[in-house]
Amino acid sequence: MNEPSSPQANDTPPGCEAEVALLTEAGAARREEGSHLMTDHPRVEDVIRDMNDDALAETAIEMKAESYRLMRMADLALHELGNRMDDRGATKLDTEHWNGTLRPGPLIHHVDPENMEKLRQHLTPEEWDEVYVLPPAPERRWSHSVLNELVKRGGLIRVAIEAGRTSIRDRSKLELERKKEVAS
Repeated sequence: MNEPSSPQANDTPPGCEAEVALLTEAGAARREEGSHLMTDHPRVEDVIRDMNDDALAETAIEMKAESYRLMRMADLALHELGNRMDDRGATKLDTEHWNGTLRPGPLIHHVDPENMEKLRQHLTPEEWDEVYVLPPAPERRWSHSVLNELVKRGGLIRVAIEAGRTSIRDRSKLELERKKEVAS
């Protein structure tokens, strides 16, 4: 199978390699077809830099809404295509412009505890412990809310905590809200 040549090739979710390859090829073809148009427009970075704050906020909100709509539309189109192939009992897609493969999804198991308990009588205790396992213990972690309270004690406790912990504020998140239109 052809590997996508994008830098995100390693970020492809399992089972989606074919879709990514098809989309990558389609995108390359569209860019090649429209390459002469790309030079007619200013760079996006330059356009953004020249926008005022109100226009930037408007653009950000509108583009996020549009990208959500487009992603939803793409997901629905892929879902419908998968349903059509299922209805036909097909696993291969061969259209005028597309080839594809419908791969089976993972198995989802549901276990009825009462019925599975009946299995115990047929197994040795060792086999039972092997088949019916306890979940792993959670990893220990630092409780920063407790550390924050302990720092308030001051003294050597504060010194030890401040020496062992570095807190850096992550990038701030801009929250936008459209103003109500003022009636004149």
